[in-house]
Amino acid sequence: MNRSARRLRQVSRTTIRALVALLATATLVGAGFATTVFGSKKPIEKRGSASVEFTRDHSPLALEKADLARRAEMVEWPVWGLSASRTRVVPGHTGLRPPFKVRYVVPGRALIEFPPVVAYNRLFFGTHRGLVVAARVRNGKVVWTRDLKRCIAASPAVGGGVVYVAAMGPAPCRPQQKTTGALFALDAYSGRTLWRLDTGMIESSPLLVKNILYFASYDEHEQSIVYALNVRTHRARWRFAVPAKVTSSPALFSDRLYFGSYAGMLYALRARTGKLVFAVRPPGKTGNSSGFYGTPALAYGRVYIGGINGMVYAFGARSGALQWATSTGSDVYSSPAVWRGKVYAGSYKNHRFFAFNAATGRILWSFRADGNILGSPTILAGLVYFSTTSGLTYALDARTGAEVWRFADGQYSPLAVAGGRVLLTGKGRIYGLDPIRPKPSSKKNARSK
Repeated sequence: MNRSARRLRQVSRTTIRALVALLATATLVGAGFATTVFGSKKPIEKRGSASVEFTRDHSPLALEKADLARRAEMVEWPVWGLSASRTRVVPGHTGLRPPFKVRYVVPGRALIEFPPVVAYNRLFFGTHRGLVVAARVRNGKVVWTRDLKRCIAASPAVGGGVVYVAAMGPAPCRPQQKTTGALFALDAYSGRTLWRLDTGMIESSPLLVKNILYFASYDEHEQSIVYALNVRTHRARWRFAVPAKVTSSPALFSDRLYFGSYAGMLYALRARTGKLVFAVRPPGKTGNSSGFYGTPALAYGRVYIGGINGMVYAFGARSGALQWATSTGSDVYSSPAVWRGKVYAGSYKNHRFFAFNAATGRILWSFRADGNILGSPTILAGLVYFSTTSGLTYALDARTGAEVWRFADGQYSPLAVAGGRVLLTGKGRIYGLDPIRPKPSSKKNARSK
C-alpha cells in the first residue's frame, strides 16, 4: 500500500467512537448541523403534505435534463442511476417502448449485480468474479476485459476517459469480514490500470462530479469512511467517518451529499468540505434490522429512501425533518425512483412493487411480482422497469401499475439506455434491445370496379 493510500485510511477509532456517542445521545440544532434520534420500538407511519418542504421546481425530469445539458456529449450514462440525484429517470426516448427484440448479448460469465455505465460508444460493467468488460454499444462486440480478481458489486463511474471500478474483497463475492477493497482507475479505451487506491470494501456505486469521486468504503460493520477523492491528484479532498456499515451510494443535490447507513441514519454533508449538515434517524427500532442499505433519490426538495425495516421514507432535503413514512410489509433494499409526483420502490419478501404519492406517502398502487425484489427501478418512456431474483424483468405502466411487458431474465437493477437502445442487465449477461417497429400496413386500392 503506498503512502497516500495509508494516509487516506488513517481514521482513528477514537474519532469513530466519539461520533457514535454524539449521534446516539445528542439532539443538536445549530452550529451547522442537526441530529435527531427517536426511541420507539416499532416503525412509525406518517403522512406528509405538499405544503411542507415539497418543491415542484425540483422535479426529477428537470434535474435529469439539467444534468444531461452539463454532461460531455460522449458520456451517455456516467453513473448508476444516470445522474447525481439518483432519481433513475431517463428523459426523452419516448419511442423506446416494448415489445423489444434482442439485437445482441454481451456475456459476463458471472453474476452482474449492477447495470453498466456508458461512454465513448462503449458500455462498461463488472461481475462477481472480478471481470470488468467493455463492449461496443452498436453491436455488443467485446473490446477488452480485465480480471481484477476482486468481487465487484457496484456500477462503475466513467468520465474523462477513465472508468472507476469499486471493488470488495477477493473474487468471487461472498460474505467477508475485515478484509480490504480497492478503487481501480482503468483507461476506458484499453482497460489498462492507470492507478489504484486501497480502501475498505466498496459496495456503493461511485458518483463522479467533475474531478471529484464520491464513494463509501467499510472495514467492518461498525466502521465506514465516505470519500471525496480528487481523481487528478488521487488524494482525498475530505473524508468522513461513519460508525456503521455504509453500502448506500452517495447522491448529490445542490451543495449537499446524502447517504444512509446500516445503523438507520440518514446523513447530509457539505459536498465541498465534508462538514456534517445533519444526521437523522426516523422513529422506530434502530440497528441493522432497520438500517438503510439502498441509495437515496433526491427530488421535490426531499430525500426518498427505503429501509430494511420495510418502510419507505421522505425527509426534507434542507432540514432533515421526516415528512412521511409508509410501510410496505417487508424489507426495502430497493433504491427509489421518482417521477411525476410518484415514488417507486420494491419490497423484498412479499414480492410487491409500489407507487407512492411523493408529497404524502400514500400508496397509489401495488403490483405483485413473481419473486423477491432486491434491485432498483428505472423509469423510461412512461414505464417503470424492475427485476426479481426469480429471473424476470417487468415493465409496468408508471401511472397505473398495469403490466405492459416482461422479459425472461433479470436479477437486480435492470436498465440503462444508450445509442437509442435499451441495455438490460440479466443475471450474467447484458442484452442490447431494440423496439419492434410495426410494419406499415399496405393500402388497398379502394376504387370500385
